[in-house]
Amino acid sequence: MPKCRICGVNALFLKVNEDGICKSCAKKIAKGKISPPEKDFSELQEDVERIRIVKNRLIDAVNGLPERSCVRSDPNSVSFGFDVEDEMLPAAIELVVETGQATTSLLQRKLKLGYARAARIIDEMEARGIVGPFEGSKPRQVLISRHQLIEMKMQMDADQTFPRKRR
Repeated sequence: MPKCRICGVNALFLKVNEDGICKSCAKKIAKGKISPPEKDFSELQEDVERIRIVKNRLIDAVNGLPERSCVRSDPNSVSFGFDVEDEMLPAAIELVVETGQATTSLLQRKLKLGYARAARIIDEMEARGIVGPFEGSKPRQVLISRHQLIEMKMQMDADQTFPRKRR
């Protein structure tokens, strides 16, 4: 239980302010009858040291993460820091072409995906030229037809990947 730092009375009987001084002692300090106590910075020093340790751990953790920039090893491909294609991408492409619109919420509902994964799949489809760019709250425009999707599937059987948008 906090006590007044000057008179030592428990806070149960008197209200103590944020400096740890009761009202009666604060009045005496204001009138100049007693001098204010020295500030105790030992607790603050401990907090500063804990914050410094956490900060250094976070910096070490961030420095240890791999860079996630746009990497182009093949001039016809775009990879956003991920070398592996999402296994739900073909199903998402079929769904988007069949419905004629591309939204993250559509992928979330129909394919039972989380938001982050659905958004990455939409970004990947944009990079491959399957859907158009972001247009605010409107669904993205689907840039390929069902016929083109069938052709892509046939080509996929030949080279095992969907074609990517050339830049």
